[in-house]
Amino acid sequence: MIQQIILYTARTFEVVLLMRIVLSWFFMGRAVPNGGGVAGQIIGLLYIVTEPVLNPIRKLIIKSPIKSIMRYLDFSPIVALALVRGIAALLIRIVQIF
Repeated sequence: MIQQIILYTARTFEVVLLMRIVLSWFFMGRAVPNGGGVAGQIIGLLYIVTEPVLNPIRKLIIKSPIKSIMRYLDFSPIVALALVRGIAALLIRIVQIF
């Protein structure tokens, strides 16, 4: 039961993050045509959910020695996906032990 909750939570966050990635290709930043509307609300919600995870990762990347390589591309979503999957797998293992 707890394992399923962990798995569903992780997968839900992954889907939200992937939605943000795909929508960022069409709407750079938060700029949405026609005043936003439903699309603006969806993008805003995606930012609210994902930004608390992505922002600290971006700050770590900026402080790293490879920042000059990653200046123009945002790799924080890829790192976040890997972290979410890793943390979920670790939590599921811990739950299995107990």
